[in-house]
Formats: sequence, structure tokens, C-alpha cells
Amino acid sequence: MATARAPFVVDTGATDGDSDLSGRVTTDRSVYDVGDVVAIRDRVGNVASNATAQSVRVQTRVRDPEGDIVWAEDDEVAFIAPGAEQELTYSLPLGRAAPGGYRIELAVDDAEGSRAAEDVARFDVRSTSESGVGLVGDIQVEPDPVRRTEQLDLRAQLHNDGNALLEDLPAELLITDGETGEVLADWEFPGTDLGVDGQRVVTREWDAVTERSGSRFAALLRTTVADEPRPLAQAWFTVTDKLNVTVDRASRGRVLVMVDGPARAATDGECREADEIELGVAEPLALDPDDQVRVALYDEAGGLISARSATVSGFQSRWAERGEAGEILALTHLTRGRVHLALMNLAAENPQGTWRVEVEADGKQGIRRWDSGYFAVDCSGVPANGYGDLERVAAWAAGAADPHGPKDAPSLAHQRRHLEAALRSRGWSYHLAVSADDLERALGSGRFSAYALLHEHEKLPEALQHRLVEAVDAGSGLLVAGRHDQRNGQLDPALGIDFRGRLPHADGVEVDARGEFGGGTAGFLTSTKPLSARLAGAELAATFTGTHPGRGPGGGRGGARHGEEVAIAYHKPGTGVSGYMGFDVLAEATLAQGGFFDDVLLTGLEHIATARDKAGYGPSARMLTIRNLGEGTEGRLLLPAVPGVEVVDPGPGRITGEGGLDLRFDIAEKGTLAFPLWIAVDDHAPETVEATLRIATASGVMVDYTTVTIPLR
Repeated sequence: MATARAPFVVDTGATDGDSDLSGRVTTDRSVYDVGDVVAIRDRVGNVASNATAQSVRVQTRVRDPEGDIVWAEDDEVAFIAPGAEQELTYSLPLGRAAPGGYRIELAVDDAEGSRAAEDVARFDVRSTSESGVGLVGDIQVEPDPVRRTEQLDLRAQLHNDGNALLEDLPAELLITDGETGEVLADWEFPGTDLGVDGQRVVTREWDAVTERSGSRFAALLRTTVADEPRPLAQAWFTVTDKLNVTVDRASRGRVLVMVDGPARAATDGECREADEIELGVAEPLALDPDDQVRVALYDEAGGLISARSATVSGFQSRWAERGEAGEILALTHLTRGRVHLALMNLAAENPQGTWRVEVEADGKQGIRRWDSGYFAVDCSGVPANGYGDLERVAAWAAGAADPHGPKDAPSLAHQRRHLEAALRSRGWSYHLAVSADDLERALGSGRFSAYALLHEHEKLPEALQHRLVEAVDAGSGLLVAGRHDQRNGQLDPALGIDFRGRLPHADGVEVDARGEFGGGTAGFLTSTKPLSARLAGAELAATFTGTHPGRGPGGGRGGARHGEEVAIAYHKPGTGVSGYMGFDVLAEATLAQGGFFDDVLLTGLEHIATARDKAGYGPSARMLTIRNLGEGTEGRLLLPAVPGVEVVDPGPGRITGEGGLDLRFDIAEKGTLAFPLWIAVDDHAPETVEATLRIATASGVMVDYTTVTIPLR
């Protein structure tokens, strides 16, 4: 066997000076913004056809626009097979990288450290001033939800987290309706420079004036960069209702009350020998709750005779007390829409010449004054509108004693003042009649659904008594209290009682606690001799005490069971309702200045003054109820004049010159207000009428809140 040996060389295909290694570097994009991440890819290849490359070192460098290395990565590839390629990938977060051109350098060295391959790639980073990228925003709203018309606080922040100064950078806040796209509010803020890492805060308050409530409302923050609008932040919020408004038929009708004098002193638009004059500011008012109102009375020489003052929200009537004390001036009615005053005891004082009244309101609207000018004190020759800025509301002749006593009964003027003050304080709609003619006119006017006869002296014509009985049968209400004898006895069937005479020993009243008059006992303050009556269909509500000496309250055995000591009874003849009181409840209530007898009287009125629309008797009230779910505010209800519709009683509001209603109110936080709307209609009136409800926003601007539909039929 023979063996031979010879040397040989493996040719890799590379010529002198060439490398078997190749290198290439690329990026995923050529242009980047602040905050982007550059994806760098190195490809290192072995171009030899039959030799493995080992221990290949790969260097990657990134240089900023100034040529400084800002990122570097070194790697070693253990081996690369012939004809194969090895890929290396890197992520370069740019953060706030300076704007400009960047250079990526790739170097590949072989195992001996010789440079085998090189490559270069380039990319650009845009400036924030060009792209807007890096400018961020945040917006916060409070409270959420916010109630309509209440204040929403907005706080927005712009932060330059970019790579360049933003010169003259504007800001804009908007409120939009997310469902309709409507812009509800828009605030622009002037431009200002915002350096890198700089911040700017802008704030605004917005009264949430929207036509609806809902959850799709947005607060937006935006700006403009390089002439292009750029949204920065958005916050969704909810707007909820502030007021809950309902209109229902009230359970209380409008009542006409007949009293014994004093007679009205007005005739043919003038008045004569008045003992009392009630004046009111003629124009519709818009007082504030904290306004201080002062009324002053001056003589013809300009000397101050008397003055009274009160705040609108703190007013309490002292009309009856001041009149009884012999004083001349009293505030009788003070609301945001009305100022009334009374000149009293004129007959006793017998003043001469002329007087002047000045009304002054001092509050946040400044000082406002209304002046009557000088007028004749005796009221002669002065028409109702002859008092300058004021007008005459009523005038009454000299007061008289209670026509049938007893001697310790209060004067008729005092009784009337007490009655009106009590009715006004309880929100009643009423009219006082002092004669049978007044009562007869009212019965046919269609403006009343209930009648209270508190007079003793005047006998009603029998035909008028029969009409009252028919009215009760048909659905109206009737209260008779304090009559002297049987002169109006034709009313007895409607009252369900049988008149028997007088009770000499009665000394008080005991109300059955099980009935609707609520229970209680009180003694008489006058030396009255009440009426004796038996029940004739009516139900007993109260009995007299002390009717038989030695017997207990209610008369004991043989008393109330036979109806001889009936003090209060109620009856439901036909479809109506009636009440009977066998004593002078008004005189007792006036002497007591409220308390038990006031409650008895007003409960009796509540009992009979129910809605009677179905029977066609009078306008029942449409009760407007406003429930405030949010912060306290002031408001205004505006009912336009409509053909066939008449505002019979404006309540705390005012009847406008056109015949509509202007009702101003204040409602407390979480409070509830209820207003009776006394409206009479004829055959030409529509089925409904629409009123505008306006309220003040958080900044005090009056805006339309809702439309209130008031049924008229």
C-alpha cells in the first residue's frame, strides 16, 4: 500500500482586500415625533460560499443633529454560516429628542478586529412647534353632575412635554352638547409662550344653561399649532334638572267672605270720609328678599308723621295690632311683587289738609323710591289712581262697634284687619263683602266657589238665601258663623241645623278630636250668648261648654245628644258642603290674636272652600308647585294675556297692564313653593295656556328655564 500527500488551498471567493462580511442598517420610518420609538434593524451577512464567519462584532451608534453620540449598542455574533445573514433589532425611545436630522452608523468587525463592513442610515425628528406632538392637556369639571343653571367649574392644564418652545400658544375651552354638537359656551385665551416642560392653567365658570338635562355634555380643551387646530383633552359630564314643576287642580276654591262693615268709603272711583285707606305701589315690582322697605307719611309742611320698615323676607304683618292701638300707619302686605300700606284711624284723628306717602326700597339694586304726591287726607275727590306712583287698593268708612255686641267685642275695623291679615298669611284668595248687594253680585260673577257669612246684622233677601242654598246643592261651599238670630233662617236646610234660640250659659267650645276640626278646648273671651241649634242632618264637630251649671264639658247627659249645645257642625247637602258655627268666631279670634279660634275659623274655611269646577262654580285654583332640587334661587312666572282668560287674583304676583300674570318668587335650597293660580275662563278660552318660568343662574342672570302648561278646562 502506498500513501501520497500534497498541500491545497480552499478559495472563499474573496479577492485581496475584500471582506466576506456585509452590513446594513435600516429604520422603520424616516420621520419621527417626540415620544416615538425608532425601530433599528442591523443585518450582518457572510458572503463566503464555503467558510463560516466566527466572532463577528457589530457596533451601532446614533448621532444627534450636533454629531454627538446619543445612543450606542455593541453586540457579537458567534458565527454566521456561509451565505447566511444575521439580524439584530433595537428600540430607541426618543422621549424629548431634539428636533433635526439623526445619523445611525453601523460597523462590522471580523474575528481579527479588522473592519469588515460599514453602513449609515438617517432619520429626522420633527419639532413640537411644527407637529404639536408632545403638547398634552388635561381638563377637570366639578361638580358632576351639575344642575341646570347652576355653576360648573372648569380647570384645564396645558403641558409642553415636547422638544421645542411653543411661541404665542393660544388656548380655548368649549362646552358642547354631545348629542347635537351645539357649542353652548366658548372661551378663548390669548397666546403665550410655553417652554419645554412648561405648564399653563386656565379656568372658567359656566352657568349650566341648557334646554334639557342629560349625560352627553362635554368640556373640551384645544389649541392651534402651526395653523392647525389641535384637541388636547375632553371631559364628559351630566346635567340634571334643578326644578320639578307640576300644575294640579287645587283642593281649595276661591272664597267670598261677608262681614259687618265698616262699609267701603269708595264710590264712583272716589272715596268719602274714609277711616282707613289702603295704598299700594302701582307698578309691578321686582324686590329682592334682603331689600329693606320703608314707608313714610309726611304732613303738608314736610314733617314726618310716622314711618314703618321691614325686610321683604322678614315681613310680619302688625296691621291689626297697630290699628287697634290707634296708630295711623301700618305695612299691610310686603312681598317681592307688592308693597301695601294702610292709613288708619283717620276719623278719630280728624286730620286736615294734605299728606304725602313715600315708599323706599334699599338693596342690591340701589335705592328706589315711589311717591304718592300730596293728596287730601279726607279722601274726598281723590280717584283710585290719584296717588302718584301709588294707587288706592281700598277705602273704608269709619269703624263701628259690633252691631249686636257684646260690649267687650272688638271693633268691626279691628275684626276686618285681623281677618284679612289671617287670610293673607295663609295664602287665601278672597274678597270681603259688606252688603247683600256685594254678595249677590259675587254670586253671579263666577269668581267664587265658596261663601263665608261672618256677618250678624244685615238680613239677606230671601231670594238671595235661596240662591245660596241652590249653590250649595249644586256643588258650592258655605260657612255661616256668628249670626245673631233667625233673620237668615232660609239657609238652615243647607246647613243641616234647626235654629232653637240662644244659650245663656255657654262659656267656651270643645272640639271633638275625632272629627276633621282637630280637637281642642277654649273659653270665650267675650260675654257672648251663642246660638242654640239642633242637628237636622249635619254632623257634630264641637259642642259648647258650661251650657248647664254643674255639668261637664259638652253639657253632660241630655246635652249634645239632643243637639241643644251644637257649637260647630258640618253638612254635605247635594254635591256641596257647608259648615255651621253658632258663635262669633271672628270676634273671638280677633281678641285672642290667633290661636285656637283662628284655627277653628280657618279650618272651617278649608272645609268648605273646595274646588267646584265640575259644578261650574267659580275658578278653582291651578296649584303651581315648584320643587327645588338644588341651590336656592329667585324666579319669575310670566303668563301672557290670552283672549278668554282672566287672572282673577294674582296672589303674590301682579296683573300686568295687558292682563297677564307676573309672579316673582324666591325658593330656598331644596325648598318647595306652591302658588294658586286663580284663572277664570269663558267659552272662547283655549284648553291650555303656556307660561314661561324664568330663574336666576348662579351668576344672577335671569334665563328661561321651562315652559309650564296650565290646563284651563
